[in-house]
Amino acid sequence: MFERQKNIGAVLREFKEQGLIPFRPLIRVDYTDYYRIRSELRVLGHDLVILEEEYMSKYVGCCVSEGGGLVVRLRGSTSELAEFAAANRCSLREYASLEMYQRESKLSFAAPSGRYAELSCRARDEDK
Repeated sequence: MFERQKNIGAVLREFKEQGLIPFRPLIRVDYTDYYRIRSELRVLGHDLVILEEEYMSKYVGCCVSEGGGLVVRLRGSTSELAEFAAANRCSLREYASLEMYQRESKLSFAAPSGRYAELSCRARDEDK
């Protein structure tokens, strides 16, 4: 099993070099870059849709929480995701639909309908 990455930037560079994500994010909101996955990839049995990186390049207001995360389209049980989150001091949020995730995150992108989850491994998640 893989574990929490301390340097999400290195992971993103590798994904970019392999052509799995574009060099520029889909969008940047506050301190977070969102990258749309270009090909079919699975993480713990679920479809990887978005990679996130939160960092401060310039001050835009309160409270950067450095680290990363991912959004997956769920395929079955979330037990492996939940185990990973607990073991690596990350947080896991599930959404009944893509629309619910998009409404809460304020992101808009095309993706298949279904249940979604966001796994966040940022500095703030370590304190929970």
